[in-house]
Amino acid sequence: MMTEAEATEPQTDEEPKPVGLSAMDLKALREANMVSFHQTKEGQGFITATKRLRTPTPWEDEKRYEIRVESLVRSYRNGSKSDDRYACHYLTTTAQYDEHWRTVASLLRVGDVLVLKWNEDAGSCPFLEQRNLHGDSFELVVRRGEKTLTFLLEEKVNEDYLSRMIRRVR
Repeated sequence: MMTEAEATEPQTDEEPKPVGLSAMDLKALREANMVSFHQTKEGQGFITATKRLRTPTPWEDEKRYEIRVESLVRSYRNGSKSDDRYACHYLTTTAQYDEHWRTVASLLRVGDVLVLKWNEDAGSCPFLEQRNLHGDSFELVVRRGEKTLTFLLEEKVNEDYLSRMIRRVR
């Protein structure tokens, strides 16, 4: 049996529209000392902006602000399957001094929809493969109305272990 609230809501099979950035989201991203980008093994994407307090207390030395976003992984690896699951992470610890991040943050606008795009083995080549290394990259995609902006934030060559930016999980 439907409740009154459910009966008045339109029924649709469409995915909910992504929520764009708020003014508070922008403030957090622009003022953060550290910005961390994540995809959980369940596929949930989020960004954590961390601000160090000028006057730490015995109980607290920083504030964190989380923004939920879309996240996707594109695999260039041979043998990848559509049901592969990934955990991904990238962190800039010097956001206030990182010219690349400051440029990206200054270009973001209220209403922009952010997508984390993780590219597994996009930079791999036979030289790396022979040494059991992987060339991964991370991009921040900004959807603004009909426009799409893409910012390459990191390229990393690493062995396939815990510190890898893009990890397959079971």
